[in-house]
Amino acid sequence: MARLFVANFENGVWDGFDDFVTNPAYPLSVTNACQGRALVVTGSYSYVRKNFSNKSEIYIAMLVQTRKVDASLSLLEFRNGDTILARLQRIREHGSLTAWRGHYATELASGVRGLLYDRPALVEVYYKPDEVSGVLQVKINGITEIDYSGNTSASGSVVNGVVFGNTFGSSNPSFYFDNIILDDAAWPGDSLIASLLPSGAGNSTQWTPSAGNNYTNVDEAPASDADGVLTNTADQLDLYGLGDLPTEANAVKCVQLDARSFRNGASTPTTIKAGLRTGGTNYLGDSFSPDKMFPVHVTKLYETNPNTASNWSVSEVNGLEAGVQSGA
Repeated sequence: MARLFVANFENGVWDGFDDFVTNPAYPLSVTNACQGRALVVTGSYSYVRKNFSNKSEIYIAMLVQTRKVDASLSLLEFRNGDTILARLQRIREHGSLTAWRGHYATELASGVRGLLYDRPALVEVYYKPDEVSGVLQVKINGITEIDYSGNTSASGSVVNGVVFGNTFGSSNPSFYFDNIILDDAAWPGDSLIASLLPSGAGNSTQWTPSAGNNYTNVDEAPASDADGVLTNTADQLDLYGLGDLPTEANAVKCVQLDARSFRNGASTPTTIKAGLRTGGTNYLGDSFSPDKMFPVHVTKLYETNPNTASNWSVSEVNGLEAGVQSGA
């Protein structure tokens, strides 16, 4: 494996994460910052969390922009279930980062250079949880700030979740987060996350648009509920051609599909599959059930091209189609 998850918030939501808490006094939001849209995390008890299968090590890359000058801010927590293994914090006085084992149980190490107020920085973290031979390393804009070896875990040598923000009430984090990457094999580096939106009709057009062409009803970023496509028939497939990668793209680490849907009334199909079309073949993901009250957002990451079982090429991504199929 390598890439586990990516997020750049261009869709205007954080639903691709597995859990989130938004304090009514300090609500989560998405706004223009960093490299496009970014997640705004402000206040205590305000965070998002991404879960994954048990790992012995994890790499993170993200753009971070501090929104408070003098606050002591909780940035990251590494989790095994509900246990806080280690955490990373921006220190009030000079903006440098400090790593802790557990929930402020033991200070491990601090950096020297700070996260400057209102300036985006590339923060990369490597974390290996272990009570004897663990490692916690932090880079800011490619320069190593923390390089600690030893006891890095409050409990065991497995990590299966990362929290961005603050899960308790003793500080008031205020950050923009953008271009979040989780990897279990290597430093992500300064990678670009490009959002490719529907830009034309695909190989199959079987759903009914609310108006005009199908693809023009699902091409907004952030997503809009003012229009859409619908079907009340099983096994109907709607595919959309996508825009191209930026011209500076010369390699592709992964493709992540994002889909958002509602169930409207007493529909006949109760499930949907989202997927890609590449090399003349459709590759649909697992079935999921849309909700009648709230949008259901699903993501599926393709580390390699399912048609070739090899790394994606730029031309293959530029030729992709994406879409949905109604279930039973």
